[in-house]
Amino acid sequence: MESIGARLKKVRLGKGLTLQDVQKQTHIHLSILKAIEEDTLINISPIYIRGFLKNYCKFLGEDPAKYITDYKDPRVPVAVNVKQRDKDQSLLKDVSLNMLSLKPHLKVKVFAGTIITIAALIILFNIGKVVAVKISMFLHRPRPTVTAVAVSQNKGQPAATTAKKKADLPAVNPKQRQIALPATTASGVRLTVYARDNCFIEVKADGRVMFKGRLKKGRSESWPAKEKIELSLSNAGVVDLQINSRHISSLGAKGQSLKNIVITKDSLVVPR
Repeated sequence: MESIGARLKKVRLGKGLTLQDVQKQTHIHLSILKAIEEDTLINISPIYIRGFLKNYCKFLGEDPAKYITDYKDPRVPVAVNVKQRDKDQSLLKDVSLNMLSLKPHLKVKVFAGTIITIAALIILFNIGKVVAVKISMFLHRPRPTVTAVAVSQNKGQPAATTAKKKADLPAVNPKQRQIALPATTASGVRLTVYARDNCFIEVKADGRVMFKGRLKKGRSESWPAKEKIELSLSNAGVVDLQINSRHISSLGAKGQSLKNIVITKDSLVVPR
């Protein structure tokens, strides 16, 4: 049976497209596209993997559900996991029957031990999830721009020039912080939002409202614009962004509301 990557590659070649063609249209990094087709996409959060596969499949005109095992269309209600529910009920039934066969003075000890074991497993599972999210945020955190400053030997004061002049950038309001984005040959800007938890967002592309509503946990959406994108978030700490080829982790704390975030292909301006 062909792998997911081999099937996608066959569809792409059938359409006469190169990886460079796909990269230009989807803004997914070329190395990631190669890793998808070679089935070597590892050390990346499952949320990002599903987002990349979803965008790639949609670009090729393929149904994402045929390639992503646990993919669910946001328009389809989430079904109850009947198999897992029955398994849990069966486990509880077995535990109850075993407890009935014990002497009264042992039942309390067994029950307490069972509760402690279950609680420990739940705590370890949640710790694992938190660690995975922290690692993902660390790997995709914004890199600071390093500026080289020459020092005068006579007066000990900074020289007049830096490694790169910022005169071409717009003035930044003291109540805002600006993040410079890598230079790109793209003619516009594309924003992709990944939700690690439910978040109400509003997106305007070149002044036109493209989305206004709740982006559910585990979902991602993408929008293009010619000049700029304006973004508002009700919970800045639970979403990650991809601006063209640049990944940016959460812009604020969990529960923090940010409005009028301005995104162009050159910079990201966030109100303080």
